[in-house]
Amino acid sequence: HSQRALQVAGFSLAVAASVAWVMTAMGTLSSGAIIGWWFGWSVYEVLIRLSGKRYVKDGPWWQDHYRRASVMDMLSYVGFKNLLIGAALFLALKALGLLSL
Repeated sequence: HSQRALQVAGFSLAVAASVAWVMTAMGTLSSGAIIGWWFGWSVYEVLIRLSGKRYVKDGPWWQDHYRRASVMDMLSYVGFKNLLIGAALFLALKALGLLSL
């Protein structure tokens, strides 16, 4: 992966994210589109983290043991983190009436 390609992809995804949130606030974006966008962002985040932040905490939270993350470690971390954030945002938009299912 070239650094320049990841920077361009990051900028493009940031613009797409902004447009997606504006469209969601206006009520013109479906829940399926939001989920698809969130999945695309997760894939991008895994690629970025694998190229830079390759370490994960290993063992109890109070200890300072880190190890090099495998692809599966990173997929699990990013997937679970984004699932929690996405669910919270999804429920918030639904509660505010900005999202119709």
